[in-house]
Amino acid sequence: MQANRKLLLFLILALSWAVLPGCGDDDPTGPRKPAGPTILILSDGGTEGHVASTLRAAGYSVRDGGLFYEFKGEGLADVDAVVLLAGVDYNHDMDDVGEGALVAFVNAGGGLLATEWLNYSISRANYHQVLKSILPVTYGGRYGSGSETYSMLTSHEVTKGLPDSFVTKSGMEYSVIGPRSGATQLVWGSRSGAAVVGWTKGGRVVSWNMAGQYGSDDIWNEDLDRLLVNCTHYVSRRGE
Repeated sequence: MQANRKLLLFLILALSWAVLPGCGDDDPTGPRKPAGPTILILSDGGTEGHVASTLRAAGYSVRDGGLFYEFKGEGLADVDAVVLLAGVDYNHDMDDVGEGALVAFVNAGGGLLATEWLNYSISRANYHQVLKSILPVTYGGRYGSGSETYSMLTSHEVTKGLPDSFVTKSGMEYSVIGPRSGATQLVWGSRSGAAVVGWTKGGRVVSWNMAGQYGSDDIWNEDLDRLLVNCTHYVSRRGE
């Protein structure tokens, strides 16, 4: 009899817990951990591994969009931003259909984080002639490699939590570029010039003047990881 009473009490408590507001797993009014923005990565054949793992660790939902120069506009319908890596396997043109889709995506409010060697290819090979309309920098005619000092130029979401300046690793590769009229330079590179530049073209676009793991796999440090997350956070926030 005692065992039956205990069983009955357990069933009553279990039933009561299931119907309490906000407690059941299927209750639409219950608390939910907010999902991070969804990011599409267009890869360069090397840099995407570290970028994807860093963004996932920061709470982003990351999707693989394939090599940047094979992109034809797929997968943009439900993402918040695109990270376009143009480093390791560089100097390839993208199909105009893919570039047009990216431009339309940004014009409609989507975000874009772009890296070198995009602007090198625009200038040297006449590639990316559709995409260049939304990029906030122009190629200055030179490129280089090696460590340099990044200096934060302004208080901004992109520079948040970073020291006033830090030194990059020796494996860094970059173009020497400058901001276009109407763009805002956020980070100065002591050798590369316009290290990080942004503007708004419907959505937010940031150019990060680094060629990923083109020169070395050993380019990442805590500050560069933070800069990657900050840039992605900034461009992925639609409508703000």
